[in-house]
Amino acid sequence: MPEISKGKILAGREAADAYREAHRKLHSKGWYKGISEDHTPLLNTMLAELKILGFDSLEEFFTASMELNIKEVGLEGKELTQADMKILKGEWH
Repeated sequence: MPEISKGKILAGREAADAYREAHRKLHSKGWYKGISEDHTPLLNTMLAELKILGFDSLEEFFTASMELNIKEVGLEGKELTQADMKILKGEWH
C-alpha cells in the first residue's frame, strides 16, 4: 500500500464518522423491513469517499489510520506492548 497523506487519512476518518452517525440514526428507529436496503447507500457513500481519497478497501483505510495513530503517539517502529495497546485504544478507530 502506498503511503497516504495524513490529510487524506483525516478526511477518511470524517467519512467514517459520518457513516457511523448515519448508521446510528438509521438503527435508532429500531428494526424494520427494508432496513438492509436503507443501510446499503450509507455504506456505499462511505466507500466511494474513501476510494476518492485513495483507499481501495475499508481494511486499507483502517490500517493507514492505525499507522497514523501509532506515529502520533510516538510508538512508530516499536514492538507494541499491552500498555501501548491501551494507549492506542484511546485513539480514533
